[in-house]
Amino acid sequence: MPHTIQEIKNLSPRFRILVIGRHNAGKTTILKKMCDSDGSDLQIVDANGKQVDPSILEPNRQRGMSDIENEITFRSNPLFVFHDSRGIEAGAEHEKDSQLRTEYLWNFLRKRSMSERMKDQIHAVWCVFCIPMDEQRAPSAQFELAFFNARESPGDLNSSDL
Repeated sequence: MPHTIQEIKNLSPRFRILVIGRHNAGKTTILKKMCDSDGSDLQIVDANGKQVDPSILEPNRQRGMSDIENEITFRSNPLFVFHDSRGIEAGAEHEKDSQLRTEYLWNFLRKRSMSERMKDQIHAVWCVFCIPMDEQRAPSAQFELAFFNARESPGDLNSSDL
């Protein structure tokens, strides 16, 4: 059944986005720009509604420490709720119970998609493909290499390129 924009806004007053990307790729910077924020109005709330120290999103040499279940919002633009995937790093697939595993991401998306309330579902997934400048890392995943080496426009890529 089609909904008007106002009906959708009533069902889900905020747009919920999962942000995926490598550690220190600029995910938080993009969120701040999107919300016209310097970061001082950043709020993080865990799944139980408890405030979380925003410093967990600060860049460092370790993988991101945020929890994908945490809701990240900015008072400057309260229409968005973000979920941080943590850093997607090479080798994470082999770490037992790692929140960096793609299986963990898919389980999170499945759980959210089964929510009866539209406001709790993920409405978009943003993939951040930036090369971190904090150290001398080059893209390592085949997808990242194909993305940065492609001479065609993204629409011209086919699955064999990835």
